[in-house]
Order: sequence, then structure tokens, then C-alpha cells
Amino acid sequence: MPVDSPAAVNDHPRWHAEISIAIAAARAGAAAIMPVYDAAGGFVATSKTDGSPVTAADLASDAEIRRVITAAFPDDGLLTEEGLDEVSRLSRSRVWIADPLDGTAEFVARNGDFDVFVGLTVDGVPAVAAACHPPTGHLIYAASGEGAWQIGRDGQPERITLRASAGSPRVFTSPYFGAPAIVPALESALSTMGVDHVATIGPGFHPRHFVPETGGPPRFDVFIAGVTEGWMAGGEWDAVVTDLIVREAGGGFSDLWGEPLQYNKRVARNIHGYVATVEPRLHLEVLAALRAFRPAMKPPVPEQ
Repeated sequence: MPVDSPAAVNDHPRWHAEISIAIAAARAGAAAIMPVYDAAGGFVATSKTDGSPVTAADLASDAEIRRVITAAFPDDGLLTEEGLDEVSRLSRSRVWIADPLDGTAEFVARNGDFDVFVGLTVDGVPAVAAACHPPTGHLIYAASGEGAWQIGRDGQPERITLRASAGSPRVFTSPYFGAPAIVPALESALSTMGVDHVATIGPGFHPRHFVPETGGPPRFDVFIAGVTEGWMAGGEWDAVVTDLIVREAGGGFSDLWGEPLQYNKRVARNIHGYVATVEPRLHLEVLAALRAFRPAMKPPVPEQ
């Protein structure tokens, strides 16, 4: 399935097919979401076994993503938040990881702050990523070693290069990743950097938070995902796309100990939190400051 603008992938010969399919899958998922979002009378959210909400839009997007990916790469593994977790993915080198609707609670609240994430990992490392914002169609994508891009309103790709805002770093976290319980400890740890406030936003972390569509500085400079107990920070589908986009745009992304996240694990969760920043120097400063926040040693990985 071609993308709307072939120029968006012509400069990426290594990942041309994969980028095209990631973009097509993310857009197909977004297209399936919007009729539900716009429907007269709204929609009904039900609860999954973990208590999180799911709607018909999540399931419709999941079906479209699966359709696009399996038609193009039937031999690749596939893991989505809403789909059955098939253990066969563990024996595959190439595994697609997708969140069909990241921000279901925001979708239900009708505030427009939700996205579709589609990523490809190779041997547990992010290789290709696409994020689509259904209400606007704004699309961001990245490929390993080939940079991060957004598709502008004119349909042409624009290279993304992250840069820090002026003054003290703007730091945020989310209720999905430990707030408000962790905020006082984060503010205490980061005070050595001149940070006196850690903001809490409603949704999780989307690439749009670092890469605003209109250009200019990001809304925030640092995102921290950590919890006070268990050190579990969401599913792999929550992080894999933003991980690659941020790093390919010149930022930093690691767990709270500075190590890269691994994907396609047997338990598909981000075990040791993560930190995203708009530049490597800032990333090192944040990690150094977080020594006062995190345990001296990594907590053990939960039984799998």
C-alpha cells in the first residue's frame, strides 16, 4: 500500500517498504477511529481485565492495522495492545508492535489527545516507527539511522530536529506512569538542575509532545515514566514508536538507568521506566539527577 506522498519514503531505500507499510497501517487505524469518534450519540467504553477502557474504535483500528501489516509482511510477528499475544512472536526476528489507540481515556473524554502507533522491531530493537494523530491526520515517522520526519500540510516530508526550549528544562510525567505519587521525589531530584516544577499531563507520552506540528520549540523538554512500586511503566506498544522517533530526531531515550529499552520480550512491558529528552546532553544531566530518585540497583525483572 503506497503512502499519499511517495516523496516521504523515496530517500529511505533500506526501509522503503517498511516505512510505507507503517504509515499505511497508522493511517488505516486512524481512519477506522474517526467514524466512531464522530458518530452521533457517542460510543460506549468497556473495561479490559486490567481495568483500562476499550472502545469499538480501539478494536476497529486494531483490525485495520493487522490487515495492512499481515498482507504486506505475513512472515513477521505482530503484537498489539488489543490483540491476542501470540507466543510465536518470540521466535521471530522481525516483530511489529502497535497501539491501535494510544489514549483511549482521552478518546472517551473527547479531548482529541490520542494517537495511533505502529512500529517494527528487529531483534528487539526499534527499526521503523509511525505515529498518526487521527483528528488532524498529522503523521510523524522515523527509520533507524535515517532520521525522523513529519508529513506537513502540503503532503511533503519535513526533517525533524529537536531542540531544547530556553531556560530551565520543562519536565513532565503522567498518571499512567506514577503521577502524582512520584512528583515530589522527581522535583527534589531534579532541583539540582534548576527544575522546580514537574508537570502532570492527562494522556501518556506522544511524539507530538516533543514535535509540535507547527514547528518551534517542543511543549516539553523531558518526559519521565517511572512508578513507585514494581517499576513497570506501561506496555511496549506505549514506548516503541516514541523511542525511535525521539532518538532519530536527535533526542535521548533510555530506561531510568540510561540503558536502551528492549522490545518483543516475553512479558511485553517496560520494566524499568524510561526517560525521553530533546537532546543527549540534557539526557545525561537528567539521568545523573535521577540517581536520587531511583534505587541504586535495578529491581529484578518480574517472573515471566
